[in-house]
Amino acid sequence: MNDLQFIKSAEITLLSSYLNDFNLLESTNFKEDFFYFSENKEVFKAMQSLLKKELPVDEDFILKEIKAKGDYQSKLIEILTTT
Repeated sequence: MNDLQFIKSAEITLLSSYLNDFNLLESTNFKEDFFYFSENKEVFKAMQSLLKKELPVDEDFILKEIKAKGDYQSKLIEILTTT
């Protein structure tokens, strides 16, 4: 596994953890700038925005928040299927 693959895998695992444990997202000190891959950064920004709006942080709301453009739906599937 090269460095970029490792970074991508780590970012996806982190986002998956946030989706599976709401308390982690609430208590994180992570910032969007910590993400290398732009699609992961956008998903994280959507999660943070939903949290601030006190809306559910789930795949449906995330897709609505990022307006489901680009490859975000398949990105969310990848995140959701990561354990």
